[in-house]
Amino acid sequence: EQAGLLWRYRRYATGDPKLFRPFMASIDWANDKEAAEAAELIPRWKPVTLADALGLLATSIKPLRAHAVTLLAAESDATMVLLLLQLVQAMRFDTDGDELFLHLVQRATRSWRLCSFMFWYLSVEADLEERGALTLCKGTKEGLSSTRLGYCRLSGETYADRRLRMLAHMEKEAPEFHRRLVGQQELRAVLTSLYKPVREDATKDRVQKMAAIAQLVKEGKCGVAELFSNGQVVYLPSHPHLAVKGISGDGVYMFKSAKMPVKLDFILAHEADVVDEAVTARFPAEDTPAIAVDAVADAPTSARMSAGEGSLKSQALLRAGGRDRSSSTADGTLQAVPSSSLGRSGTFEEPQRPDSATLSLMFKCGDDVRQDQLVIQFIELMDALLKQNGLNLWLTPYRALATSQNDGFVELVPDCATFQDVQRGTVVKHLHKLHPTPAGYDRALDKFVKSTAGYCVITFLLGIGDRHLENLLIIKDGRLFHVDFGFFMGKDPKPFPPPMKLNKEMVDTMGGANGKQYRNFKTYCCSAFNILRAHAQLLLNLLLLMSDASIPNLDDDGKVDPRVNIARVQDKLRLDLNDAEAAQYFLGVINDSLGARFTNLWDKVHEVAQDVRH
Repeated sequence: EQAGLLWRYRRYATGDPKLFRPFMASIDWANDKEAAEAAELIPRWKPVTLADALGLLATSIKPLRAHAVTLLAAESDATMVLLLLQLVQAMRFDTDGDELFLHLVQRATRSWRLCSFMFWYLSVEADLEERGALTLCKGTKEGLSSTRLGYCRLSGETYADRRLRMLAHMEKEAPEFHRRLVGQQELRAVLTSLYKPVREDATKDRVQKMAAIAQLVKEGKCGVAELFSNGQVVYLPSHPHLAVKGISGDGVYMFKSAKMPVKLDFILAHEADVVDEAVTARFPAEDTPAIAVDAVADAPTSARMSAGEGSLKSQALLRAGGRDRSSSTADGTLQAVPSSSLGRSGTFEEPQRPDSATLSLMFKCGDDVRQDQLVIQFIELMDALLKQNGLNLWLTPYRALATSQNDGFVELVPDCATFQDVQRGTVVKHLHKLHPTPAGYDRALDKFVKSTAGYCVITFLLGIGDRHLENLLIIKDGRLFHVDFGFFMGKDPKPFPPPMKLNKEMVDTMGGANGKQYRNFKTYCCSAFNILRAHAQLLLNLLLLMSDASIPNLDDDGKVDPRVNIARVQDKLRLDLNDAEAAQYFLGVINDSLGARFTNLWDKVHEVAQDVRH
């Protein structure tokens, strides 16, 4: 009945962007006449949100995909870089034509950051294809690729083909960018040859392996000297805005974890060392206009377009736009930040050059960095959405970049200590020691409270597991942040994990359960939770575009339809509640986490296990 009404009043419906997705989901695209008339209406429709545009890329219907690319053309390069991981995934749904790939590769000739990240995202997918790790789209495998939705049909062109086409285009249209990409590939090859044989040497222990790698670096072996000969610089794959002119042999460290990743200090090239005038003239510096993310539309049937018919069990996916915007909870102590008109700007800042002369990166070989990369991308996106709504929670979305299924880079944040080390003398004493003045201490404590709140909300929503006191770190300025995202979507190696990591020491640092800062912490949590709920469609569509990426915990190593796990994220967003009710719900989550019985026990077990490692 609803589909009939939409069809009957289709020309009037074009003025309401909320009706675009339910209308297009009602079309029988196998009916040539109906499909042609629907396609004719698409350009007349009032533009839909960015979240809706991303949802259109999860279908193989050519008119809808072309419309999505047209909408994305209006977005800034900074926005495209942030969403690029999913956009590269969306290429697999191209069945006729490759508008998305062509659009991105054209933009890559003007944006070095977009060019670099796109190349490595394509390279990872090509590596997975070569290893046979990629499967057919989940929708195709389960027979969900209906003519009505055209959902999830795999493109005939491989990612290896696209990577070669991109390199050829760059060599012709942006030769300097092509040269940089070649340098990045040479860097990865040098690091692999430097590290892999030493790591696999069973005759050496960890300390001896560390010394061996440091010596090889100092002597310029394994191609290190040649890579940086004659003043050559290399642009880091994980930080393409930074050029490096060497690797320091003094900063080598091998971590205790099973795969023994290695820390390397890259020597940054001074700006005067980087001759870049021609690049600047041809490829102007990127501007940083904000992402425009509109309020979630009130159109529950649109879940069908992004996930397939009935795949998300809640029909409230897009109801956030009509919620009651109550500003306080029942006891009057919490005030949620009101949902903004999300046409307001949230700024994606250009990456800044570090103050130090080196940048520390962890190089992982024999380890899959893709899951960490995905989680950190979501932290960066959520941080931007919170800031867009006036809530800066001092998050630390450091960089992680997979360069294949089995290797990649992870940024190491300087001036920080593990919560385990800090807790031995209490966090309060640690912050007082670093910030002896009352004003300095108050600033550091404020950052600790806000960042703890931000990570509590995000790790709860994404189901981040294996939270122990060695993967929670505190920066010198007071910010807390999480690292090591080997478990997410509710997976955890320990039984009975709490909803999020919150222990007594954290609460005591905030002045105890009755302290002002702990009340502030709860307010920040509830406000952040409601802001992110208002962007449910964007967050869920981005996860859905990753459904066929073979991310281990997203599809349980191929055993589970990823949409089942994504539906759990939707459930946690509690889109059936208004903001006041949602705040009360999240207060309950906080209480459940703080009262979890096994939290301190598992922390102690982990600490003992780490102490006995070599």
